[in-house]
Amino acid sequence: MYEIVNGMISPGDAISGSSLMDTNPTLADGTPTQFTTATIIRTTTQGSDFRSIQPNDMVLLFNYAAQADKRRFVAAAPSLSNTLDVTSAYSQDYPNATYTNSEYAVAASMLGASIAGVQEDGTLTPGIATIRDGLATFYITYPANLYTITSGCGISAIDTRIAPVGSSRVYVVARHGGGTLTTIDDTFCFAPIAGFTVEPTHDSVQVASGSTTDVSVCVRDGGDTIRVPFYPISFAAKTDGDAAGSLTILDTDGVTVIDRTNVNGCFIARVGATGASGDSATFTFVVGDGSGEIEVNVQ
Repeated sequence: MYEIVNGMISPGDAISGSSLMDTNPTLADGTPTQFTTATIIRTTTQGSDFRSIQPNDMVLLFNYAAQADKRRFVAAAPSLSNTLDVTSAYSQDYPNATYTNSEYAVAASMLGASIAGVQEDGTLTPGIATIRDGLATFYITYPANLYTITSGCGISAIDTRIAPVGSSRVYVVARHGGGTLTTIDDTFCFAPIAGFTVEPTHDSVQVASGSTTDVSVCVRDGGDTIRVPFYPISFAAKTDGDAAGSLTILDTDGVTVIDRTNVNGCFIARVGATGASGDSATFTFVVGDGSGEIEVNVQ
């Protein structure tokens, strides 16, 4: 699910009946916007997908709202810059004495995930689960490709596959008791499958002493060998090479340490050498449970 617009219903704004009015809605990156013009741009396998608020998009109210009011659906594409109509009336008006500031988001289901619940007999039913011993079990199925994998995995602030950055939040909404009890969770992760492969473009490189060279490395998961974007990186240096103490591996700015793969599931390491000509060492790139080696020789 992608967040198109968000805001705070505070004094001066209003939720009443089946309308939500916010004088200062914003995009996910904090840019001021209007309901009629708010747009996100998503990178897909077909190119780019421009998306504005549409009927049946979800309207979520978070902590500062009654349980029964936490989920509604957009009734029609907005025609007013600051007012949004939903499909069913709210149980309370906001703000009120209990809920002075109510945070909301308008989000679109665009990632292709589906949810099925376990029934009493163990079968799966889309969207519905049977509660047993106070627990309900759901299975979430999500597409795994370069444009969806790692969504919701704590990377919203850096995920450039959607603009504005910050829009790629994944919400899982569960309701019980005819909708009077609603919970919203934003911790679900489109996780890659273990068994990572770390692939440097070269098995070995030559570096002149006092100089640098760039090495490209791509990371694939253990499922369909999908390249894994925005995934944490660590490095381990083998010390049996005579140049190990005189080599550095940094980001392309030559200063910062590389901490994640990029939007393409790869990264570029800048290897620098200060050792004597003829020295060499083997460095290991570690990502997840996978690793890849490269031999560095000083010219």
